[in-house]
Amino acid sequence: MCTIVGELDKCVASNDPLLVNIGKSMRAKFDKYWLQLDDLNKILIVAVVLDPRYKVLYLDFFFLKLLAAKYKSNMKEVAQKRIDEVVQTLISLFNFYTDNDPVAAATSKNVTMSMVESRQQEVDEDSQTANLHMFKLLR
Repeated sequence: MCTIVGELDKCVASNDPLLVNIGKSMRAKFDKYWLQLDDLNKILIVAVVLDPRYKVLYLDFFFLKLLAAKYKSNMKEVAQKRIDEVVQTLISLFNFYTDNDPVAAATSKNVTMSMVESRQQEVDEDSQTANLHMFKLLR
């Protein structure tokens, strides 16, 4: 989705009036259907997190890019709220899985939760900023 937003932004910033008009029209339609994050199916976003190429770090980049035009002053707070909602959805899905198959999930839960807790302690503000910067360069 960020690739689409980037391409639409390039069209809007173009010197060609035709591309500018088309880009504005397409961006308005894109915003109508995809910028309504409250209505967006969270499973689509969970799929991004489960993709080994992106993980949760991508959500920061994704939400900031999508929310830039709509929420200029409190964009970071809104993005963090969305990320927290996605993480909570992942936790709920994982808990549902463990409740339905406790034998299979016991090992997975112990390993996963210890990895998550240790990873959260390792990550600080500076490394998140550096990782996000590197991610933007790779895109």
